[in-house]
Amino acid sequence: MASVVYSYRFLSAANADPEALFIVPVGYVAVVRDLDAVLSPAGATVFQLFVAGAQVFIAQFGIELSYSNIEWRGRQVAFPGETIAVYVDNDCSVSVSGYLLLNP
Repeated sequence: MASVVYSYRFLSAANADPEALFIVPVGYVAVVRDLDAVLSPAGATVFQLFVAGAQVFIAQFGIELSYSNIEWRGRQVAFPGETIAVYVDNDCSVSVSGYLLLNP
């Protein structure tokens, strides 16, 4: 019997562009559970993880966040057509994961 896999990696990039995006496909609901990021040695001052560009659920601002590790654990929902995005004003390595569930 085949098993259903619910876990999904929405974003994963080494030295990511300043904005990494995942658009939730039609017919699905995304639940963001985890974010792990390492900011570049050049020093970032803004880091945000958000849904659809409006709902920021993790943000860090500072003079210089270079070589910082950022971890977030929780539950945030994104609906079909919404965007899960990471914005940072410098390069970073980032992984965002959670569940991609069928929308009943």
